[in-house]
Amino acid sequence: PKATAQAAPAKEAKPPKGALWRESVDETVDQGLGYFLQRVDLAPSFDASGRFQGFRIVELYGDGFWDDVDLRPGDVVLRVNGKPIERENQAFEVFQGLKQAEKLEVQYLRRGERRSLSYRIIPRGSVDGTPKAPVTRDAGSKQPTTGAKAPATQHS
Repeated sequence: PKATAQAAPAKEAKPPKGALWRESVDETVDQGLGYFLQRVDLAPSFDASGRFQGFRIVELYGDGFWDDVDLRPGDVVLRVNGKPIERENQAFEVFQGLKQAEKLEVQYLRRGERRSLSYRIIPRGSVDGTPKAPVTRDAGSKQPTTGAKAPATQHS
């Protein structure tokens, strides 16, 4: 009997741990800062002396968007890619800068403890040797799908 394997339909392969797909980052930036901000509810956060320190995450939205990101409601975002986000124009500049960035770094506070996240931004398929495929969207889905299917493989 011949063994066959099929790729899961319309399921995008996740990037390796500690990485984000370049195509996904570009797509999010292309949709605009307003679209991104629909996925997170933020409120200004001040230290004990009343000085602005960053933005507190009130809630995270989006089916699966935040699954692999260690941010939670209550965390206070201090800096993104080394830059403070104190005004709308700073947020816009950092957000647009992700189109050229090779990494995404977020410094934040969780219950007073300083933490950071760091992700490499890599082209899809650059790690495991799979061919690159254009990213498209199904009409009824918010999840991107690739235009090519991975070849069937047999493991011994």
